[in-house]
Amino acid sequence: MKNFNTKRMWQVLKYDLLINRRQNLATFAKIALAFFIMFFFVFIVNTWYYPDGRVGEIGEDNYVMTLLTIGICTVFYGSWILRHMDTKQHRTAYLMLPASPAEKMVARLLITVVLWPLACIAAIVAADMLRWLIHVTLQVGLNGTVTLPTLKFIGYAPWQSIVGCILATLWAQSLYIAGGALFTRRQWLLTGTALLILTMMGGGMIARAWEYMFDEALNKGITIDGDIVFWAFACKFTLFTLLNYWISYRIFRRTQVINNKWLNV
Repeated sequence: MKNFNTKRMWQVLKYDLLINRRQNLATFAKIALAFFIMFFFVFIVNTWYYPDGRVGEIGEDNYVMTLLTIGICTVFYGSWILRHMDTKQHRTAYLMLPASPAEKMVARLLITVVLWPLACIAAIVAADMLRWLIHVTLQVGLNGTVTLPTLKFIGYAPWQSIVGCILATLWAQSLYIAGGALFTRRQWLLTGTALLILTMMGGGMIARAWEYMFDEALNKGITIDGDIVFWAFACKFTLFTLLNYWISYRIFRRTQVINNKWLNV
């Protein structure tokens, strides 16, 4: 099957969600439970600092942590791009599906890039609402939520900041997607280690090159428009993200039922 067919891709997506529903629900429940414990602890502890019931500061103090956690979960989940192929039986079943490699990879990308962040947000909102319901019912801790201050913050944030954060998160996630496609075990750990080594080797050189370019522009009296810088970085993040997706797809095409112990080659 060389031609990409949207209908087949959606069928693969539905099959993937159906077969892995227990695993996905378990992951959703773990995230919701972790945030419930965190929110419950935060609002209980702050009872000592806000005995009069003022909770505005609590929500405002935690929305950054909430958004940061969503970003971190989104990035690291990229290393699980092929976790549904962790055994020989699963690899055989998925590779034998009547769909092209491109259709299978796009289905996995949609789950990883789109559905997973939405699931994280839903788990966090569910945990926050459950904590609030417990307060209303049992009067334990303080009133208020983290969800509303977070939405308020996003509403007042400049659109450039929102777009920039989304593009940077997708780029970072695409690196872990490439690592998840390459490594067959401990994907997030091996990918993180590889990125750390590459950053130590070349990150300083790239930073110094950018610093040199800006210093030269300032010394020559060249004014750099902020919008130009923003769109330059936006294009860079987008291109590198798409490149990592393409690399992941090329690695996925080489996946066999019996692979190397550590690599999908």
